Amino acid sequence: MNLPKYKLSVSPGGITAQVDGQDVPAPRAVSLVSEAGGVPTLTLEYPSIVEIEGEGVVQVLSEPTDEDVFGILAGWLASLNVDELLEVVNSRMMTLRDNPVKKTIEVLTEMAQEYSNG
Repeated sequence: MNLPKYKLSVSPGGITAQVDGQDVPAPRAVSLVSEAGGVPTLTLEYPSIVEIEGEGVVQVLSEPTDEDVFGILAGWLASLNVDELLEVVNSRMMTLRDNPVKKTIEVLTEMAQEYSNG
């Protein structure tokens, strides 16, 4: 397997990176995983899309856009069983002074945390 050569320079001023002798845009974060007997994997993380040319094992990560996040949120909300949600919210309403909107947001927040934790 022909692997690309890489060079990282880390200083208080930031990170510079080269892949196969060519400068690549400064990454926001770098991860280098190397296990005994394994092939090192270099991951360069960027906050947005950048253009890089080359060959080899390359992983480029970028933060999701607001549209991506809201699309995922909309899909998750649409997948909820509204009757079950109402049942949980109603079970937490202890007094007439309890705010149903606040309770619903609390329940949705807990459900989202459970969902994100797998």
